Amino acid sequence: MPTRMSAPSPEPAAAPASEGWSLHVVRGPGRGTRIALVLAETLLGRLASNGVVLDDPSVSRVHARLRLVDGVPEFEDLQSSSGTRVNGVPLRGTVRLHDGDEIVLGRVALVLAGPG
Repeated sequence: MPTRMSAPSPEPAAAPASEGWSLHVVRGPGRGTRIALVLAETLLGRLASNGVVLDDPSVSRVHARLRLVDGVPEFEDLQSSSGTRVNGVPLRGTVRLHDGDEIVLGRVALVLAGPG
């Protein structure tokens, strides 16, 4: 079932420290929400069929793809209209992500948290 980011929840669920990679919404709809990355590939965007639904008009319908390759996250912009930035740098192609990286899709900002 997709994770939908349409409005801030009053209190995000706490995650066990032993879980793997996750995204934390730090700006935009769903601010304060934690999204566990449990699939090898996750699409992000406005469409309800995406693994992570970001309900913001600045985000494309299918904006980006996040893949776990040998346990390491890689991020790719899928020719979105507003683009993607990783740590303030416009994304070109695919980039390998690290714990603490900030990903901005339109006006929505996410921070990657590593396992543990």
